[in-house]
Amino acid sequence: MNESEDLDDRWINGTSRSFAKLVKNKDDFTGLVAYSLYRMQKEEWAREKDRTDEEVARYPDYLTPSVVEHLRESADQNIGENLAYLIEIETPSIEESARSEHIEEVAARIKSHIDEKTNLKHTIAANVIAWLVTIGITAIALIGLVIPNLAEIIANEVVETTVQGRQ
Repeated sequence: MNESEDLDDRWINGTSRSFAKLVKNKDDFTGLVAYSLYRMQKEEWAREKDRTDEEVARYPDYLTPSVVEHLRESADQNIGENLAYLIEIETPSIEESARSEHIEEVAARIKSHIDEKTNLKHTIAANVIAWLVTIGITAIALIGLVIPNLAEIIANEVVETTVQGRQ
């Protein structure tokens, strides 16, 4: 037994032939909306004149295939209009959410990059290199201060040689 037969049996034997004509299965949203449109029309029809219970009971007989088709088309149109309205009013919120997610994703990548570059291994390596460069510069400065420069050495040698040569 398929889903439609299950609904037909349940509703025809139960309370509503019109429901069975309009709703194909339990997932038929268009049919459910069509049925609600049908019920609204039936209520309006019943209130137009003082209808008897017998007239109201025969109302489902007016559900011809073309009326069913018209109600389902109206339901589809109604659903489409409501969805378009919901999309229109929710679009700014959806766009903001997408921007926020993108910003969070970029922030996470930046944080990951910073964490990667500032982890303990990189920090120790950078400090050791800086320490070696500092020692090298200090050694060169000390050597320059302790050892007289070459010009002074040559000048002193020339002066000594000249003084010894005159003596």
